[in-house]
Amino acid sequence: MTMEALRDVVGTRWTSDEIDLYIDDGYVEAACLTGCIVATVTLSCPSGKILISLPEDSLFPIALSDVASGTPVDPVNWRFIDRKDPYFMTCEGSTPAIVAPWGLKHILLNPPFSGDGTISLIHAVVPIAGLTSDSSVPDTPDWFHPALVNYAHGRALVRDADGPRLGRALRQFGYYTELLGDLDEFGNSRHEGVRQSVYGERFRVPRG
Repeated sequence: MTMEALRDVVGTRWTSDEIDLYIDDGYVEAACLTGCIVATVTLSCPSGKILISLPEDSLFPIALSDVASGTPVDPVNWRFIDRKDPYFMTCEGSTPAIVAPWGLKHILLNPPFSGDGTISLIHAVVPIAGLTSDSSVPDTPDWFHPALVNYAHGRALVRDADGPRLGRALRQFGYYTELLGDLDEFGNSRHEGVRQSVYGERFRVPRG
């Protein structure tokens, strides 16, 4: 589709691989800016370990629960934990009641599992490798797919752009940005739905 829009279906000026890379860049950027791509993963939590690493592709946690019991683990700020127990780094317990972000790539369990446990993490992710093939389908609503074409179109035009071509590129980026705002709203609504399904009441009081 992008090659047709560029009127270069035989790949004289832009190669198919180059266009694929531009589409991947747009997909990764959209995921990073909106957090719209959601995945579920199980985290192993060794006995007594308070800091648990997040997966490499994780942007931020959305909802967590104890796999064994299905009990939600309530998210809080780490300062809430510190006010509750200034010695939280050495605390003990049976299963986590609350969890807090710790830096960009860890979560803090309070208290940690007394034996080996597992946490189900629903989180926003970034597709590090982009789309794996030409037949891959972006994990975004269908209405956003043309925006990735617009982004790739703009990136292609920017390369060695003269005045008119630069104007066309900016117009394509504008189409992409317009739908990016809609995607951001979609992502926020998706996150709220996930939290509602896991935690129930919107303003649930954290346990612990």
